[in-house]
Amino acid sequence: MQQMLDSYRIPAADFERVARNTRLKEKSVVIAREILVEGKDMSEVAARYQLTRQRVMAIRDKFHSAYLRNSMFPPDWVRASVCAPQEMLNRFLTEVERERIKYFSQNS
Repeated sequence: MQQMLDSYRIPAADFERVARNTRLKEKSVVIAREILVEGKDMSEVAARYQLTRQRVMAIRDKFHSAYLRNSMFPPDWVRASVCAPQEMLNRFLTEVERERIKYFSQNS
């Protein structure tokens, strides 16, 4: 059971990076931090904030999903929207994927 709980832990620096870009309310971010960074028990957190355990679990899951989405790319990369010919975009996206794979193969 502890191993499953540990799979939901997030390093504090990563948590802060994701928290800056989330639309969750401040209270939800605090709850997510207590569970994901500090490792507090969900039932205790739920009782402290007068929420159901299911609601606290939903907050945890929503934040953890955002963390996983943000972890798919190197931390210093930015998101952008561009307008270009399809062939050019295909070449660019191929290069992006090649660099993403290279980054994670060197940093894992």
